[in-house]
Amino acid sequence: VLKDTQVIENYIHTMRDPVVLFTNGRLGLDYQWNKKTVVGVLVSGFHRNWTMDAVNNTQIYLDKSLDTMVRIDNHEVHKLTNISGNLNMLHNFNEGERLSMDLDYIYYKDLNPVDYVNYYYDGNGEPLFQFRTKSDKETPIKFWVWSADYNKKFSSKFSLETGVKGTWSE
Repeated sequence: VLKDTQVIENYIHTMRDPVVLFTNGRLGLDYQWNKKTVVGVLVSGFHRNWTMDAVNNTQIYLDKSLDTMVRIDNHEVHKLTNISGNLNMLHNFNEGERLSMDLDYIYYKDLNPVDYVNYYYDGNGEPLFQFRTKSDKETPIKFWVWSADYNKKFSSKFSLETGVKGTWSE
């Protein structure tokens, strides 16, 4: 970069050490209530924990002479959590006629705090100043979804399908 006939050069080196841990599971059960009705439940969950420590070093040269050094140490955590549940029912009134209902709950959370410590040095390695920056993001989301579907087959050429669905989110 040329600025008023000065040559400015930047050299950046970053060491990142991310660690990721995953956990997930799913458990379901169906119960035959009677010959025509089945009731089911399903629970599932997911958790990801991502952490990283990084050291970022920058050297700034003016006309081939080291002018400033910047070191940024940062620690970041990024946790994702998702839990969901489903309650369902299927009832067959007779051959070709049925009603199904579902109730779903979904909880999702994204948590991402980050800390940065910024150190500034002159070209001789003498400390100039330092400051800390913190950033934080938290995003919880909740959904409730309910649906009901009715199917009736009158003949091989004519059938009726109808349904209703409701959603609530926060």
